[in-house]
Amino acid sequence: MLKNYITIAFRSIRRHPGNALINVTSLSIGMAGFLLIMLFVSDQLSYDGFHENADRIYRINKYVTYEGVDPEYHAITSGPVGPTMEIDLPEVEESVRVLPWFDPMPLTVGETTFKTNDVLFADASFFDVFSFELLSGDQTTALVKPQSIVLSETLARRLFGATDPVGETLVGLNDHSYIVTGIIEDVPHNSHLRYQALISWSSTVPGEGALQFSWMNRWMTSSMYTFVLLTEGSDPVAFAGKLPEFLARNYPDGAEKYSLYPQALSDIHLRSSHLRHQRGLDITQESFVYIFGMSAFLILLIACINFINMSTALAEDRAKEVGVRKALGAHQYQLKKQFLGESILLAGFAFVLAVAMVELALPSVSTLVGKQIELGLLGNMSAMGIAIPGVLIVGALAGLYPAIVLSRFKPVTALRGSGGEYTGGTRLRKVLVTAQFTISTVLLGGSVVVFQQTEFMGNQDLGIDQEQVVIVPLSNSAISEHYDAFKARVLSHPGVLNATGSNWVPGEPGADIWDKRRGAV
Repeated sequence: MLKNYITIAFRSIRRHPGNALINVTSLSIGMAGFLLIMLFVSDQLSYDGFHENADRIYRINKYVTYEGVDPEYHAITSGPVGPTMEIDLPEVEESVRVLPWFDPMPLTVGETTFKTNDVLFADASFFDVFSFELLSGDQTTALVKPQSIVLSETLARRLFGATDPVGETLVGLNDHSYIVTGIIEDVPHNSHLRYQALISWSSTVPGEGALQFSWMNRWMTSSMYTFVLLTEGSDPVAFAGKLPEFLARNYPDGAEKYSLYPQALSDIHLRSSHLRHQRGLDITQESFVYIFGMSAFLILLIACINFINMSTALAEDRAKEVGVRKALGAHQYQLKKQFLGESILLAGFAFVLAVAMVELALPSVSTLVGKQIELGLLGNMSAMGIAIPGVLIVGALAGLYPAIVLSRFKPVTALRGSGGEYTGGTRLRKVLVTAQFTISTVLLGGSVVVFQQTEFMGNQDLGIDQEQVVIVPLSNSAISEHYDAFKARVLSHPGVLNATGSNWVPGEPGADIWDKRRGAV
C-alpha cells in the first residue's frame, strides 16, 4: 500500500510539474529562511551553556543609589568582593575576578609585536569556575604566579608560529616580561566572555606582581566582574538575602550607596541590556532574539499558506482521479493518507533544497552577524531527530486541509469533471491570501521601521565633532611619560589645528572610579 501511495504521488508530480516546482521552491525558500533565523536564535539561546557548572555560576552585580543621580545597575564590583565572599559565605565554593584591559595591549616576541584586544586579568581559579579548555599547560598553576600569561590558540600561532610557547617569555603591559604558562582554546562563539590572552591577577597585587595596581585590589574601586560558583544544593535566593549584611559587615561605607545581587550566568548574554559597564562582553537584548524567532515562524507560515493555496487551487483538476478511486472502493481515510503523503513528500523535497540553500548562505550570514554559525545537521543526530519530525509536521499541516477537501469529493459529481460543491475551498483561499498578504505587510513594515531607526541612530548628533579628529593611543608607551613635549611637537605641525589628551576615549566605557562626593564602591 505504501509503495502504491508513493507511486501515485510521483505520477501526480509528473502530471503537474509546474505546480510541484512552485510548491517545492516556495516552501524550500520559506524553510531556508526559517532555518537560517532559527540557527541564529539557537546560537543566542545557547550562550554559556557549555560550562560544566553553568547552573551554579553567578555574576555579582550591584544596584547603585546616591543623591541627585538616577539609580543604576552595574555589572562591575570591587576587587575584594569575591575573595571575601569565599571566606564569609559558606554558599560560595569558588570565586574569580575578571577584568578586560581597557586598551589594545601590545605583546612583543623578539621583533614581532601584536596589539591585542580582549586581554583579561583573571584569578587562578578561572579554570575551576569556567570550563574553557586549556590545550597546553597545567590549569591548576597556569594563572597562579605573577607575570603569568595564557594565550589563545590563534594568538599563540601569531606570536610563536608552530612551536609550543609554554615556558617562553614575551614583553607585555608596562614593558614587563611575562611567562607563557598555557594555551587556551579560542573563545567559543557562544561565550559572553571574550579573550585572546589571560594574565594572572597576582601580577597586579602590590608586593607580589610587578604591575602594583592597588586600585584593582581595594574596596574603593569598582572596575571588574566578579563570578562565584555556589556549592551544590545552595539556594540562590537565600544567598542573595545574605548580601546586604555581607556588604555592611565588610564595607560599611559602601552599604548605604549600593547593594549587591547575583545574576545567573545563563542570563548575562540576553538579560543584561539594562546594566552599565559591560566592556569587553558579548551582550544583546532578549527581545531582539524573540522577535527574530517570531519572524522565522511567520516566514514559514507564509510558505505553508502558499502551499495550501496551490494545492486547493488544483482541486478540480484531480476531481476525476478522486471519483475513479472512490468508485473502485477507496475509502475517504485512504484518500486522506494519499494526499497527506504527497504533501509530506513535497515537503521532504523542499527540505533537502532548503538545507542546500542554507549551506550556501551560511558564510554570508556568518559574516553579517559577526560569528561562525554552522548547520551541522547531517553529523548531528539530535538535530536530525528534530529536523525529520519537523518536515513531517510541516508537510502534514500544509497538506491537511487539501487532503480533507479532495477526499470529500462525491464520485458522481467528481467523474463529471467537477469537484461538485466546492465553494468552501474558494472562500478559504481568499482568507489565506488575505492572511498571507497581512503577514507579509507586517514583516515588511517591521523591517522598514528597524532600518529607519538604525539610520536615525547612526546619524544622530553625539555632541562631539568626529570629523577630522584622529585618536593616537599612547597607553603606557614611553611617549605617554613625556606627554607635554609630545603635544607641543604635534601642535607645531601645520596640519594640526588643536590637540588634547584624555585617559579615556570619549564615548567609550572606562573604569567606574567614583569620587569622594559620591562615595566609594
